[in-house]
Amino acid sequence: MNRGSKLIVIVIVAFLMTSCASILNGKEQKVVINTDHESNQVFVDDSLVGSGKSVETKFARDFKAKEVRIERDGQESRTYARIQTKKSPLYFFSVVPFGITFYAPFMDSHPKAFNYGVTDEVYSTAGDEVVKKEGQKNIYVNKAEINMNAGDFVVQGINYKKYSRGDMTPNRYGSSNTQGINFNSIGVQGILNEILHQREYLDTTKTILKQKTNTLYIDAEITKWTNNNVYRSFINAGATSFMYGEVEIKWILRDVYKQVLHEELIVITTDQYRGITVGLVGTENSTDSPFEQVFKNAMEKSMVEFLRLDEVKNFLPIEEEKELTEPYVIVNKAKIASKLPESIKASVTIIPNEDSHGSGFFISENHIITNFHVIAGNDTVKIVDNAGTEMQGIVVRSSEQYDLAIVKLENYESEFALPLQSARKEELGEDIFAIGTPSSLEFTQTLSKGIVSGRRKSSQVDYIQTDVSINPGNSGGPLVDTKGSLIGVVNAKLVGSDIEGIGFGIPADKIVEFLKLELK
Repeated sequence: MNRGSKLIVIVIVAFLMTSCASILNGKEQKVVINTDHESNQVFVDDSLVGSGKSVETKFARDFKAKEVRIERDGQESRTYARIQTKKSPLYFFSVVPFGITFYAPFMDSHPKAFNYGVTDEVYSTAGDEVVKKEGQKNIYVNKAEINMNAGDFVVQGINYKKYSRGDMTPNRYGSSNTQGINFNSIGVQGILNEILHQREYLDTTKTILKQKTNTLYIDAEITKWTNNNVYRSFINAGATSFMYGEVEIKWILRDVYKQVLHEELIVITTDQYRGITVGLVGTENSTDSPFEQVFKNAMEKSMVEFLRLDEVKNFLPIEEEKELTEPYVIVNKAKIASKLPESIKASVTIIPNEDSHGSGFFISENHIITNFHVIAGNDTVKIVDNAGTEMQGIVVRSSEQYDLAIVKLENYESEFALPLQSARKEELGEDIFAIGTPSSLEFTQTLSKGIVSGRRKSSQVDYIQTDVSINPGNSGGPLVDTKGSLIGVVNAKLVGSDIEGIGFGIPADKIVEFLKLELK
């Protein structure tokens, strides 16, 4: 054999020796997945591979992280990730004694040269499933925001060896935002609506006018986010990784009138999801979006923890409002408003606290009608009349179900009133006016004109629909006709970027019935 042939043989042998693990190791590895319950089902990359406390399956050696999901009836599922972290024992046969390939152990870069690490970790579900139960309220999204200051959003890579030892020191390529993030996110709201729908809290009938006793709202504000990408990398051997997040979200539970019932800052660690795989032989880039999976899981897991709180669960059951049985007697001694200027004089501004205000109107010389949501949570409120006089009013009767309340003034007599005896039913298309204090206290007793657009039936009330300009602060004010006669009480409006001129009022002819009044 000549010298050239010998060199060729040596090179071939060296090559074979440097690839022992790749050649001799199988394409798949037997893996045992331990769980904490006999009824657990084990899924690998969305495929059911078995059930029970110990499930044996096979993982393809392909440098792609494997997602192991544990499911059980009545439980929240949980997803774990496994990656090829161990060099195959055959890898070390790649050491060549010929002295010509010193770096041989580092050159076997095929996925078959690495194994999934043996682990004693016991996989479990994530606790009792959270779904709407019979007799519980619907939940809608009020507001969803991403509001992070500089440095609150961090993306970092962590070497698996350090991660397995509990060392979370990121590599030098970690980054954080320096400008901060502060904007409303339609995407976040869409994710929350999807989660609420899947858990049956979201009413899918598209009802515009919510039932007063059957509705809650939630706010979600993401305040901190650390996104971790845990990777295993060898020289010339590619990298495989999984991703998870550590997330801080502020949640607020509100009633149908958007009053705060409970707020809580929830900090969670998300499940683990397959990251992007990069490298040389036998690898390919993932086309999945692991961050989207982490993001959705963060929202869902955090919301579940919020709904599990006792302080929140106490508000979930539907509570029937106690029916008003004893009549409340009202005697009117004030002049009946017979034209618009007099109706304006019969209107007032109601200030329950420093942060909000609403409107109202006299139905007698010392009794005022307004919305329940204007005075909610208060026994007394500040009243400002048309002349700017301030006084204190006492809430003497209310109905949360029908969103109505009566406030009484002591030692005060209004010159004009809009008594319920003179109230009339509206006609479709007729001119109508709203009187109130829209948006700012500077605009007290503002008059706005529109028409009666129709009546819209909900489960409790036939509402008056109108295109009168209605703004925050108008709630509780009167809807009157061209002669100043009472037609209804301003109650709500639809809000949206593509919505204009859709407001609602409670018909005046229903106030006596809803509040069980006796007029004299």
